[in-house]
Amino acid sequence: MKRKSITRGTLVFTLILALILGLAACGGDTGSKPEEAAADSTAESTENSASDSSPETEAAEGSDTAPASSEEPAEDTSSEPVHVMYGVVGQGSLDEIVLQRAHDKLFEEGVELEVTEFGELGAAMSMSDMWSFYSQAAIDEYDDQRRALYTEHYSAVGYTTCTPIRLFSAKYSSLEEIPDGARIAVNQMLSLGGISSKRVALLLEGAGLITLKDASEMPDYTSYYPEHYIKENLSNIELEIYDPEYMTEEREEIYDAFITFGDYDANLLCEDPTISDPYYWNRIMVNAEAVKDPVMLDAFEKVVEAYQSQETLDTAEAEGRKFYPVGWDVDLIAQYR
Repeated sequence: MKRKSITRGTLVFTLILALILGLAACGGDTGSKPEEAAADSTAESTENSASDSSPETEAAEGSDTAPASSEEPAEDTSSEPVHVMYGVVGQGSLDEIVLQRAHDKLFEEGVELEVTEFGELGAAMSMSDMWSFYSQAAIDEYDDQRRALYTEHYSAVGYTTCTPIRLFSAKYSSLEEIPDGARIAVNQMLSLGGISSKRVALLLEGAGLITLKDASEMPDYTSYYPEHYIKENLSNIELEIYDPEYMTEEREEIYDAFITFGDYDANLLCEDPTISDPYYWNRIMVNAEAVKDPVMLDAFEKVVEAYQSQETLDTAEAEGRKFYPVGWDVDLIAQYR
């Protein structure tokens, strides 16, 4: 067998050599020498091999199977909506109705809004991403510890509403007609102390009927009745409390004037000076740490925009509820960018 193999190899080599010499003798030119062609062929083969080789192939040399990549491809979450829980207090609040109706629109904008009802504000604050909250004036009347808690740990991202308080009269059409010693009735919901009572006092001061105590004469926070804010009673007015549920036309005639919320079918004598002051405007709040997350901040902004919309005003009207928007042109989000 071995002898036969060598004989054939010799024969093949002889034939190839004769062919090459024959071509050379006839003046044939292949464009390169055999050695150069062989070198070019080798170089091309080496280059192709190098280009075909990948890191995975090299890593697999000496192994039957190439190892799987240790890094899994990142999951694409760009299309997933951002979940935001908005806590509302009390069943059937206007906030709940408004935000529930904004759900589908917000979802299209990448926000999955969950409106959750709580029995009290503390629970809403501790378990929600967003919630409706008091004015800064209301917070400032708390004790130092609670005031610091609200100020340091929660951030305002938008304003909601502020119901004005006003001075009306069924007997007189102007402040000048109010007699000395007039009987002025105050809605009992405004006479329970705290910031509401202070707003009553500010209204009476704006009407020119009293002067207020200086700030140095006030404690850090108060729960006093309106008269406790009075420094000087310029018109000797007498403040009385009334229950709005029992305020009839006959009873309106008993008082020279009365102070209550919002609108009333009587002569308006004095507007609320606090309604133009952001210090008294209610707000939408979030956790202070949450505003540091750009994704959450964008979601908060979309919820605020949904709240501060014509749809909210239309919903309030359809529900038979008076709503007074304030600060909707103020961008509180910008300070966190």
